[in-house]
Amino acid sequence: MTSTPTCRQWAAGTQTIEQTMSIKSPCTSVCRMSAVSGYCEGCFRTIPEITEWSRAGNAQKRAILAEVATRRAAAARVDGGLHGECQEAAR
Repeated sequence: MTSTPTCRQWAAGTQTIEQTMSIKSPCTSVCRMSAVSGYCEGCFRTIPEITEWSRAGNAQKRAILAEVATRRAAAARVDGGLHGECQEAAR
């Protein structure tokens, strides 16, 4: 796993902020945890995954995104992809 660069590495020019921020967060700004699944209803991450995202290296971020993709696919099979406020609107 790649470690997150320190401020000294950025200052020395050996790592850039862009290198550590190259993988976009899956956050959708819904930020509501499901009591049933334990995942965020917007991004399908767990609380530990959400809190470690900013410190995670790219390999760890890719692993989290793979888990998110699996969870999204499972949710789509179970409830047609609807969750949170979308379920209420569909009723």
